[in-house]
Amino acid sequence: MNLPVLFFLTVIFYLGAFPSIASIGLSIVPQCLAGFCLEGNSLPTEAAVIERFGNSRQRHTIINTISHCYQFVSADKEVSYGYFEFKKQNHATWQLVTLRVSRISLCAHPNAVHISSGLLTKEGLSLESDKAELYKLYGKPTYVIKKPSELIIRDFYNDQSGLKIDIIYQYVSSDDKDLASARFYFSENKLIGIEISVDE
Repeated sequence: MNLPVLFFLTVIFYLGAFPSIASIGLSIVPQCLAGFCLEGNSLPTEAAVIERFGNSRQRHTIINTISHCYQFVSADKEVSYGYFEFKKQNHATWQLVTLRVSRISLCAHPNAVHISSGLLTKEGLSLESDKAELYKLYGKPTYVIKKPSELIIRDFYNDQSGLKIDIIYQYVSSDDKDLASARFYFSENKLIGIEISVDE
């Protein structure tokens, strides 16, 4: 086989192979949301969240856990909600381990905060996104939870009443040392909640 033919076949192989790799479900786990990233050994602190959004610490019944809860109002008057959960673990400071955003309130008394832009993942996904955009950005999910149990729904809403959740798409890191996971909650084909976490 001469070199031009070999080169041509090599190009055809790579152009065909790479799209097929994406289509069979290689995925990434989003770790950044609302301007905070849960990655590496340096997690955001409670002080960093308070500096940006103010103090909204909630009463908590779980030992070694605190949380802050916010109502976000964008420049165009769109309202969404955020829940930030912190643990001390082996560190002296409270570190962010779980972050949720939702179309529905995630606590009884959230602090109102005005924000200039929407609550996005680092890759650009927001509560306005759909399933097609989710798959385009992150690939095939690790798990698809159809008709999630009442316990899962109540956990997401922190025992508040909320919209019905029809399906959850979950992405989990394949690295045993990386506890990162992300969940995307859909109701009637609309994305109503996003959660990223490094909590065990």
